[in-house]
Amino acid sequence: MSTTTDAGTAAPVRPLRVAALALVAWFIAVLAGTVVLEPTVDVIVLASGRDHALAVVAAAGPARLVDLPQVGVRVRGDHAGFVRDLYRQGAWLVLPARVGGCTGRPRPVSTAR
Repeated sequence: MSTTTDAGTAAPVRPLRVAALALVAWFIAVLAGTVVLEPTVDVIVLASGRDHALAVVAAAGPARLVDLPQVGVRVRGDHAGFVRDLYRQGAWLVLPARVGGCTGRPRPVSTAR
């Protein structure tokens, strides 16, 4: 009769915890950097829906609507503290928007109407 316990089942859980912690830390760093540094003029605003995101942008102050991507609203604020104002008005998440999205490449312009 063996009195040792099988520790082999606990090993895969640790890498998942580390990965989840790293993902949470990355989101917190992006959030803090966006609020404090405002690294870009264009931001993606996420809220409970597109209408809510547009209402948040309108309440946060003057801004120019740049794009309506599939998720959120892409806007360009014209004053310092615009990101903080978006959060005060109820934005769930505000992320810096790169020129070409995640890839950095501009999207092809569709000529079809």
